[in-house]
Amino acid sequence: MIKELVTRLIEEHWTIAAAESFTGGMFSSELTAVSGVSQVFKGSIVAYQNEIKERILKVETLNRFGAVSEETACAMAEHVREVFRSDIGISFTGNAGPEAMEEKPVGLVYIAVAISHADTECLTLKLQGTREEIRKVAIKEAISYLLNLICLDATKASINI
Repeated sequence: MIKELVTRLIEEHWTIAAAESFTGGMFSSELTAVSGVSQVFKGSIVAYQNEIKERILKVETLNRFGAVSEETACAMAEHVREVFRSDIGISFTGNAGPEAMEEKPVGLVYIAVAISHADTECLTLKLQGTREEIRKVAIKEAISYLLNLICLDATKASINI
């Protein structure tokens, strides 16, 4: 699926940037494993600590909603898109465990996608498994989610032409 995503981004001439928290750069690693991705992948920020989310990504939702929230995921996606001047920003925030944090259960994941000419979308997942399994499943779900959004967005754009 990752090759299909990269192919689709190249075909649409869309660039992408990522803001990763609990995934620690796994999504970016998956992308950069695909030959030709340099045409569309601008870069990523691994914002593991809240200080980085605030200082680099200008996220202002942490005190009110916490790091693991839809609001923070959306802000991260929007701001990483702006920082890298990309067409698409994707973000990952969640709790992979081993214990609850900020009163958020293990396995709660938010993946947000900000596309330059559309509303920011956010996927909420409630996953089970080990820390590593939760992170891997989140990446797979994100790739599928992003592919669906890109295909939907491309279809809308061709209808509007």
